[in-house]
Amino acid sequence: MRNDFSNVSDQRPAGAVNSGGAEAPTGRRSNRLELRYYQQAAVDAVYDYLRRENGNPCVVLPTGSGKTPLLATICRDVVIRWNGRVLVLAHVKELLQQAADKLQLICPEVKVGVYSAGLRSRETDASVIVAGIHPCTKKPANWIAST
Repeated sequence: MRNDFSNVSDQRPAGAVNSGGAEAPTGRRSNRLELRYYQQAAVDAVYDYLRRENGNPCVVLPTGSGKTPLLATICRDVVIRWNGRVLVLAHVKELLQQAADKLQLICPEVKVGVYSAGLRSRETDASVIVAGIHPCTKKPANWIAST
């Protein structure tokens, strides 16, 4: 089954944000994120791939290049623009907590939950769930949306 991303705009979505804490016009610091040119190019490449292919795109960026803002942008688009849900996987609890905190900071309009025994959290009703790999691979049926 092919994904229908034909309605995905090539332009940055309204409300694209600046997580660098740039000064807002009011003089207050803003959590909104404006992606760097290479981050936006990566987001555009993911959407382009999904329009053409039925597969799993992979974005590779070096340490410190801002993968989480890129992820947050895609998560926000999936939830807000396309009424979808996202499962973000990581292999250690520190990365789970970091991802959840950053996603919530960058996208306060999106509910982010954490599913991790190590973090003593089993949230499953959020639009974006950050989870450990192990629970998802042990019982994958729990993570497949019913239609």
